[in-house]
Amino acid sequence: MTTIYPILWVVLNSFKVKDKIMVDSFALPVGDLFTTANYKMAFERLGIATAYRNSMIISGTVALAVILLAGMASFATVAIFSFLWSYNDLFTQMFFLRNKKFWAITRLMQMLTSKEGTNYGLMASTVSLVVIPVIIVYIFLQKYIIKGMTAGAVKG
Repeated sequence: MTTIYPILWVVLNSFKVKDKIMVDSFALPVGDLFTTANYKMAFERLGIATAYRNSMIISGTVALAVILLAGMASFATVAIFSFLWSYNDLFTQMFFLRNKKFWAITRLMQMLTSKEGTNYGLMASTVSLVVIPVIIVYIFLQKYIIKGMTAGAVKG
């Protein structure tokens, strides 16, 4: 529960406007508090769909290459962590991706924090969209992660 609560809190706050988050960040977004404007802004103004697609292409290519080259569970674990690493790697994206058309999600979020200031609703909606693929990858591949982590373990 302690792991899922912060994610749930971010997702719930992503449905509020910035002013309402600052007043009461723990209130449920019902009635006039509920808005999808942050998600609309994330897709329209920030171009998160293109960044999402670019992140999936980069991460999928890296993960597929590692999985194809290695068939054992321990190498599948390396591929999963490689996907998660490249998906979240801001430095490499800032170094290589200079054209905004090719920006991945973490590069877009870095620009969002410096350009948009403290629009926490927009940041919460963007973070919740970024976390979804990582959770899906973990859910479907957790048995390989566990096998890979325990493959070389010594039982004592």
